[in-house]
Amino acid sequence: MPGNDDIITSHYVLSLLRDLTPPNTLFLSEAISNYRPVADVLHRNEPGTYFTSGPTAALGWYGGAALGAKLANPSKTAVAVTGDGSFPFSLPSTVPWMARKYEAPFLTVILNNRAWKSPMLSAMAWHRDWYTSQVSSDDLHVTFDPPLDHAQVAVAAGARFGVTVKKVSEIDHAMRKGLETINNGRVAVLDVWLPKFKPVDRVG
Repeated sequence: MPGNDDIITSHYVLSLLRDLTPPNTLFLSEAISNYRPVADVLHRNEPGTYFTSGPTAALGWYGGAALGAKLANPSKTAVAVTGDGSFPFSLPSTVPWMARKYEAPFLTVILNNRAWKSPMLSAMAWHRDWYTSQVSSDDLHVTFDPPLDHAQVAVAAGARFGVTVKKVSEIDHAMRKGLETINNGRVAVLDVWLPKFKPVDRVG
């Protein structure tokens, strides 16, 4: 376990997820700014067990994709990894209800940096000497403070278990509880807080 209980890394979350799930688990990734860590850490080598939204899909793909993957493979564990910027676009007030109605439970793990990190990085790359070099991410309207209570939105819509995780020491229990919940036939959501993205810390 990492030494600082207040700093959760995506790599640690994903390593636990990899170790706690069956080898044939279906993973749906819409992690956007964490695409590379998801692919590297989960390291899927069984065909048909790893799907991503690709470059053309709109944000929010993961919810319907996870629901469809579970409906098509009812005997397999289904896990969606997404970001807090994508989560609201997946119709979180509808997808958990549909999963409950059609008995297609899956686990959602939100890698939450409280921002639209990818758009900010794009703006910085293209305009690093202009407006983005003079303002904070809050001034560009790409941060989410105060953030949406993602887990409880899902619970209100039909998920059995939803929790916000802010400490490293809380992750293992929360993830095991989430997996237990979907094995018992209901949706679970883990909203895991990574360090908040701060573009003012950029180099150059």
